[in-house]
Amino acid sequence: MNYILRVGNVQAAVLNSARYPRQLTQLSPQLRVPILMLHGTSDSPADGGTESTNIQMAREFEEALRAAGKPVEAMYYEDGRHNGIFDSSTQYRDEVQRMLAFLLHHLRD
Repeated sequence: MNYILRVGNVQAAVLNSARYPRQLTQLSPQLRVPILMLHGTSDSPADGGTESTNIQMAREFEEALRAAGKPVEAMYYEDGRHNGIFDSSTQYRDEVQRMLAFLLHHLRD
């Protein structure tokens, strides 16, 4: 997220089990790119996440983006863990398909 906020030529961003500290959520009105959020509902420090990757913080970040009128798509994987993309072939396929469709839609030549 810091990179997206500092660099002006980012056209779209995919956040996969990202960290959403409160100070970053407060900066969400400054984002100028479409965001795709992919996050497991059971993300926790026990499986590689951190206190900032918990589902509540992800949902608060999504809500802040929507409240600021920013383009955001979010998919929450029920019982998905921090590294769910590597642990579940079903989640992997779904995430890759969503990322591909999102990036093809938002990236310009």
